[in-house]
This record gives sequence, C-alpha cells and structure tokens, in this order.
Amino acid sequence: MTVDAVMNRRGWWRRNALPLVGVAVLLPATFGVIAWNEWNEYFSGQPTQAVVAPPGASVEFEGAVWGPAEIEVMDPGAVLEAPAGSRVVMVAVPVDPGTDAVTCLPPTLRETTGAQREWQHATFEIGWSPEPDELGSCALTGTDPFTITVAFLVPLDATGPLAVELISPEALPRFARLLVEP
Repeated sequence: MTVDAVMNRRGWWRRNALPLVGVAVLLPATFGVIAWNEWNEYFSGQPTQAVVAPPGASVEFEGAVWGPAEIEVMDPGAVLEAPAGSRVVMVAVPVDPGTDAVTCLPPTLRETTGAQREWQHATFEIGWSPEPDELGSCALTGTDPFTITVAFLVPLDATGPLAVELISPEALPRFARLLVEP
C-alpha cells in the first residue's frame, strides 16, 4: 500500500485536525482581544471610576482638594426664572489646586438613587449672572484657591441625595463625585 493510499483512507478531518484545532483556538482569541481593546479604549475616555466624598467632606483628586460641596435649593420662582415643575439648585465647590493648576469641565448634578438622572448647569438659562469671582469651571484658574459656582434646573420630583460630578479630562476614567443633601 502506498503513502497516497494511506492518506486517502484517513479522511479529511483527521488529516486537518491540527489546523482545525488552531483555528478553533485562535479565532475566538482574536475576537476576544479585539473586543477587549475596543472596550478598554472606550472606557478609558469615559468617567467610570468615581473618587467619592461623603456629604460635608472634601476629596483629594488630581493633586487638588475639592469641596466640601455646598448646595442651596431655591424656592420655585422666588428669585430666578425657573419653569413650572422645577426648582433652581445652586451648587458651590471650593477648590484648592495646590502647586499645579487644575482643569475641569463644568460640573454636573446627578441623582444617586431613584432614576439617577443627571443635569447640566443652567446658569444662563435661568437668568442668573454670576459674579466675576464665581467660576463655572476650572478653566484658566491658576494655582490660587477658587470656588466653582453653578446653577441647575432640577425637577420637583428629584430625590436625594444628589452628587456633584467634576470631570478633569487629564484624569479620565477617574472623576470626582461629591455627595450633597438638599
């Protein structure tokens, strides 16, 4: 019996067993590596890792001390222009940058329970003109201590506690979350 005759008797599956095992291992591994790489890149640019400060406390984040955050709930229609069914929530966050200047985006306000809704600042929408020393973000602040002061329009049905979230683009995926209770 010749070698060709023996090879023809073994069948296709047996002749190709080693390459098939290689494909069975490498194909899922390739998709796994690609998926991990894409999700890792996505999450590294999103605020997913909170550095939390309890109510009335401050937190060290990116070399600066943030907080404690203060919150004041304004009566509907009392001073500022709030639509029906909403209230104005003023938030102030003292920041001590330390030796290096810090950067951050304007803060957001989030429900930490219930629907976990989030609100962007509405400083200009409500007709409030901040004073020159009341900053809405950390842009161009230098190393002197300052306070971020922003206003939010929050529905009357929002439940507490609330959290002020501060994102520094250089620190992503980490961000500061300061809990406040109205």
